[in-house]
Amino acid sequence: GEAMSRIKGADVLLLVVGAEHGRQIPAKLFEYLAARRFILLLAPEGSDAGDIVRELNAGAVVDPEDVQAIARVLCERYEARSPEVPMVEAAGRYEAGATMLDLDRHLREVLAPP
Repeated sequence: GEAMSRIKGADVLLLVVGAEHGRQIPAKLFEYLAARRFILLLAPEGSDAGDIVRELNAGAVVDPEDVQAIARVLCERYEARSPEVPMVEAAGRYEAGATMLDLDRHLREVLAPP
């Protein structure tokens, strides 16, 4: 509870995906999406987490070695003065309730008698 409270109170949420983990999606990303705060994702080009952040307009994806781009994003966020981001409607599909309903539907299909 305390961790989510801090996440929801942040102006920018930092998430780092290493070059060797570009195809992995950290669970922390979903907590950040639920908080609807701006995400600064430091990740290699073509990362799966980066695709999600871009698709949902949830923040910025920057190469971890591009210090100028990181500074530019932080300056833009400071000037924006708004920690919330207007994510697209598709963000709802990553919320726990929607995920559980989808899992329930799939399990019922798999377990249904022939």
